Amino acid sequence: MCLQQNVGSHCYQNQDLYQSLFIQHYNFCVPSGSHDRAVLLYEYVGKKTVDLQHTEVPDAYRGRGIAKHLAKAAMDFVVEEDLKAHLTCWYIQKYVKENPQPQYFEHIYQ
Repeated sequence: MCLQQNVGSHCYQNQDLYQSLFIQHYNFCVPSGSHDRAVLLYEYVGKKTVDLQHTEVPDAYRGRGIAKHLAKAAMDFVVEEDLKAHLTCWYIQKYVKENPQPQYFEHIYQ
């Protein structure tokens, strides 16, 4: 799985998932080859602050761990860019709780 961004790129490999994961302005997405795609929407709410708002995976792709990859990519992006994050999305909140990384907690508004 590869994560790309307009400025620079980051790549995450996953042998079980043959999808590309892209950062596009205000969403992370996994293109599926059809019009359906998995997305994690976010918005800059300050110069160095993002609100991770919503994760959505099409029914046909649920249960494959795609939302988990979106959540990891978003949180890694927040850490790498030294941003602060509001976790509006319930799935991101769950991901962080189930994957307690100290670097994540340093970047979350409580």
